[in-house]
Amino acid sequence: MKKFSNLLIAICLLACVFSCSKSDEVVTVSQPLLTIGKAVDNKTPLSGSIKGTMKSDSVYNVNGDVFINENDTLLIQPGVKIYINGNYSIVVKGTLLSLGSKDKPIYFTVKNVTKTDQIGADPTTDPAYKGLWGGILGETTAKLLVVKWTHVEFGGGKQPFLRFLLSQITETLILCVSVIRTVFLF
Repeated sequence: MKKFSNLLIAICLLACVFSCSKSDEVVTVSQPLLTIGKAVDNKTPLSGSIKGTMKSDSVYNVNGDVFINENDTLLIQPGVKIYINGNYSIVVKGTLLSLGSKDKPIYFTVKNVTKTDQIGADPTTDPAYKGLWGGILGETTAKLLVVKWTHVEFGGGKQPFLRFLLSQITETLILCVSVIRTVFLF
């Protein structure tokens, strides 16, 4: 019985040693996109309260003020384009996570408007500084606002965007590798 046990152990060891081999194959494990709640519908224009996930590479149109209510979260995946069609604002009372990437930034912008992007150009003639929509406004109840690899363009129409945003957020604001082209009224 002891010889049988030793033979069985030896066979198992040999099987382990000779069955394992190192492969030169490179395996890329992709990371699934973060999702929160249900997908936000992009077939009808947005206005009023929204929460959930704006899906990657989708286009959304805003035709009224948008609110992210206290205790709600809006997650925006990479590659999303949000077109604001009027002097409307995105009011954050809860959490906004705009998580673009280098290859797929997120855009909050206006359709069919071109900025000059010329250093020294007169800002009164550049549409980027006209305030064509209200901007992203953080209320005092906003817990977290993350703007990563995100372009915010042509905002500042209703409220002084940055001053209001920074002065009202009581918890956390994270701006990371983003471009903000908007009216700054201090």
